Amino acid sequence: MKINPKVPPAELAVGWLTMFLIGTELFIFSPLLPTLAVNYDVSSKVAGLCVTTFSLAYMVTAPLFGHVSDRVGKRRVLICCLLAFGTANLLTASAVNFPWLLALRLFAGAAAAGVSPSIYALVGDAAPPNRRATWLALTVSGLLVSIALGASPAGLVGATLGWGAVFVALAVFSLVLVALNCWVLAQRLPP
Repeated sequence: MKINPKVPPAELAVGWLTMFLIGTELFIFSPLLPTLAVNYDVSSKVAGLCVTTFSLAYMVTAPLFGHVSDRVGKRRVLICCLLAFGTANLLTASAVNFPWLLALRLFAGAAAAGVSPSIYALVGDAAPPNRRATWLALTVSGLLVSIALGASPAGLVGATLGWGAVFVALAVFSLVLVALNCWVLAQRLPP
């Protein structure tokens, strides 16, 4: 199959969007910390634990999910973790107290950690052999572009509409990406 270099293949575009979502989630809490501190009546330093819990869960579980992905299938892990990620975001939007919010950040971090190794492996599998490094670099760029085009605007939305609206939007975006990933991966890759 010849690929038109001017049109990104569906796997690459959906992989980029998926990592953009993960990056937005990863970086969104920083601009929201002052609002969260006020809403939960904690100091800004304590509110910062939301970032720490997400990051620790991500760090600890990413190798585990990479192993599971190799054993049970990259697509299956990706879709299950994206669904869990969406659920974690929806629940985050309605967290009734700060300990519950921290627990949900752990859940979201673990779910995000299952998405990343799976999407990288799937994009690598879909890439033409002479373009794998380029495709993976482009996919990773979704994570980094999210700092400017995901987290920053979402922080403004959170300040305007309330931080819960941001997490509802992230949950909806997760479900859209579940559908897109299912469709793209079913079209082009074996299970």
